Parts: sequence; C-alpha cells; structure tokens
Amino acid sequence: EATKLFESIHNDCCVTQVSFDFSNIVFVSRSFADQFIKEQKTAEKNRSLKVQFVNADPSIILMFQAVSKTYDAPVPDIVKLPVFSYSNKNDIQNFLMAI
Repeated sequence: EATKLFESIHNDCCVTQVSFDFSNIVFVSRSFADQFIKEQKTAEKNRSLKVQFVNADPSIILMFQAVSKTYDAPVPDIVKLPVFSYSNKNDIQNFLMAI
C-alpha cells in the first residue's frame, strides 16, 4: 500500500510537497513503515519531494523513526577472513592438530 501511495504521487509530476494525514490511524506495521521509508527516500532523491506527517500518533512516529534508523545506519566494515582448502582428510587433520 505504501508503494501505491507513492505511485499516485509520482503520476503527478508537479507535486513537490506531500502531507500525509494520520488522523484516526492508531497503528502501522513495521513492513508498511519500511516500504514507506524506502519509497520516501527514493522520492526525495529522485524528485526532491518533501514529505511530512500530520496528526500522527506518537506510536506511529516511533515506528517510522525506528525504521529510518536502519536506513541511516552506516554500512558495516567488511572483514576478509582467510579461506583454507584441503584436498583430503589427512590434510585437514594435520591442520587441526597444528592449531
């Protein structure tokens, strides 16, 4: 549903700012919030679209904030570990016994 929301906005090329009114909405699932944030970030990047929330319950804001943090998190360092390969059982045993 989040994708459908943003698709309807993308169809109107003149829209530069959107307000989502969360009146009478008491819950959003994490999966909805995740997809919403993905769509929002894409729209902000590709179209400079400004998005704001209006009348959102604090629990909804917390959900969106929690999901947003996962996108703003730095990419973890990649650690390269050595890879050993052995052609037979004896070679493996010899390696393990040497440790």
